[in-house]
Amino acid sequence: MKKAWEIAKKGAAKFGGSVKSYFAQSLKMAWVIVKNEAGAVNANELVTVLKYGNSQAYIAVPADVDAKVLNCLDIVVNPMEKPLAKKTGEMYRVYLVPTDVVKVIVDGTTYKYKVTNDGKVFFNGVA
Repeated sequence: MKKAWEIAKKGAAKFGGSVKSYFAQSLKMAWVIVKNEAGAVNANELVTVLKYGNSQAYIAVPADVDAKVLNCLDIVVNPMEKPLAKKTGEMYRVYLVPTDVVKVIVDGTTYKYKVTNDGKVFFNGVA
């Protein structure tokens, strides 16, 4: 919110008008800035299950996130990225992990996930 007000004030100073009239757009701009800041990790969107079975699962982690999967059984797509989302062109790293607790380290923070045998992933908090 603070960033949005700063942007709105700059807009009003540069182009004239009231600060309130710039706030709606500045809020959108501030959200993009905060969302794209280095180190900003959304834990709920960090791990995606692609395939599962026999107490193992294939998970995907966005390639632009410098992450280390601790209890990885195998790196399927070696940190050479693979486009899994064809429409958006987003790149991912694919790992084979046990369907149990998976730990992913990003910027020194360990995120814990529970991968179930039916292919669901649940964020279990920060270790």
